[in-house]
Amino acid sequence: MESIAAAPVEDGQVSKTPAEVVAQVLPKSKFLQNIGLHLAAPKRSSKAINDARVIELEAEVAAGKQDKEELKDEMETL
Repeated sequence: MESIAAAPVEDGQVSKTPAEVVAQVLPKSKFLQNIGLHLAAPKRSSKAINDARVIELEAEVAAGKQDKEELKDEMETL
């Protein structure tokens, strides 16, 4: 298990959690289910997460710029 957990991670991949390592070593065992641990759906790659965050931040910046322009226009009319 230690060698699996310590294995180098490929670019764009996420390292395995301890539960994922145990599940890989004991694939047919009901051990994880019996102790109440269930593996979540496969994680999205870190690149996909980063891309989604970049899009979210760009939208926030665009909204901030629009708010700034609206406030600037209001100040000019006063």
